[in-house]
Amino acid sequence: MSLFQSQEFLCHLLLLGVFAAVYCFLLMGIQIHNYNWQHLTHAWTDLKANKNTDPMFSYQDTFNCCGFMDPNEYVHINLTLPESCLIDHSNNVKESCYKVFRDADFTYYAIIVAILCAYIVSKLLLDYVEWRMILLSTLSKDSK
Repeated sequence: MSLFQSQEFLCHLLLLGVFAAVYCFLLMGIQIHNYNWQHLTHAWTDLKANKNTDPMFSYQDTFNCCGFMDPNEYVHINLTLPESCLIDHSNNVKESCYKVFRDADFTYYAIIVAILCAYIVSKLLLDYVEWRMILLSTLSKDSK
């Protein structure tokens, strides 16, 4: 194994390690996000069925959102809009928790696609460098 081949192998190994670590981190984030989705759904269902506001209010405080699909849902289930739904105690209302979570979903998947693209580009660049090294060594042998 030549020096270049061992360096190339180490580069591939390093790239694979970095991408695997980032992927594991994202996978953990997605699992936490799915867990939060499930609990948000249960909190809203509990609020509608039992008028238990604590779990839903907790999610709204944590994620800076209001209501499940729409802040006006509180009115539809005969509850007043919580004061925590107002932005700076004005008449402006925070976004729905659904929209906040949906946007987070998009962010996770966009990051995964970006990582895959970065890996493909880095692999192509490494292959190009290898091809250039082989071409240069072939040309230098032919010139001798």
